[in-house]
Amino acid sequence: MLKRHQASIDLSKNALIIQGREIRFLNEHELPDQAREEEDQSEQEIEKAKAQSLLSNDNSQKVISDTAQKSSSQNLSNQGNDTLNEERRNKVKVLVGLGADEEQAKSLLGSTDWNVELAASLLFSQ
Repeated sequence: MLKRHQASIDLSKNALIIQGREIRFLNEHELPDQAREEEDQSEQEIEKAKAQSLLSNDNSQKVISDTAQKSSSQNLSNQGNDTLNEERRNKVKVLVGLGADEEQAKSLLGSTDWNVELAASLLFSQ
């Protein structure tokens, strides 16, 4: 938009320049009272949105963790002493390298359908 209207922002002059005409930016103390009220309201809305976002993230992490724990116990009973193929052994090694013990790595991978990235995120969220 600035290019189409041949406009530029000159911070050294604290102005918007449109086709050679300078329009000075207002300093904070020069703002009308109405603009300050809108700014305060928008800051409050931002804080509310942040709080809601944090709550929803906490809830989704709890759901993921609960689901992983339930399915991991099911997968452990289903796995038994099955031998792992080379690809799955490598995935277990990756999680062990990230700090999980071998059984925990197998459990997390089993609960995430052997998705290493998702299993790692579950490991770090615990």
